[in-house]
Amino acid sequence: MVSSNVEEWSGIDDENYTVINEEHVVDAVANFMAKCILSNPKAQVFSCLI
Repeated sequence: MVSSNVEEWSGIDDENYTVINEEHVVDAVANFMAKCILSNPKAQVFSCLI
């Protein structure tokens, strides 16, 4: 398994970049969507249907 924080040197612009995978992107989008929903006052009146 590869470390979750892997930096890779770029020979183009002499900068370091963090390499991420699809799972990191999905987690970030889900986190963003959850924060957006929870910040909406109308969403506070709904209860969980599970």
